[in-house]
Amino acid sequence: SAGGRAIQTALRDDKANIKINEHINALSALQQAKVKSNSSEVQKSIDKKMKIRESQIEKRMSRHGVTRKQSLDRQRQIEGMTQEEKDKQGVM
Repeated sequence: SAGGRAIQTALRDDKANIKINEHINALSALQQAKVKSNSSEVQKSIDKKMKIRESQIEKRMSRHGVTRKQSLDRQRQIEGMTQEEKDKQGVM
C-alpha cells in the first residue's frame, strides 16, 4: 500500500525504526491486555496508556513525514501479521 511504502521510506533510519516498533509492540500488548481484562476500570486505564503510545507513535512518524492515517494503517497491518511475516519484513 502507499501508506506502507511511505512508512518504509521514512524509517530507513534504524534507530527511528526500532523506537517506532517498540511503541507499536507496546501498543499491541496493551490492546491484548485490554481484551483480556474484565474490569472497566482497568480497561479505562489501558485506554489512557494506549492514547499516550499512539501519540508517541504519531510524533515519531510525523518527524519522518508520515501522516497519522498512514501510521495507524501500518500499525493495524502489523498487528494482524504472524511472527513469520513480521520476521520477513523486519518488524520487531
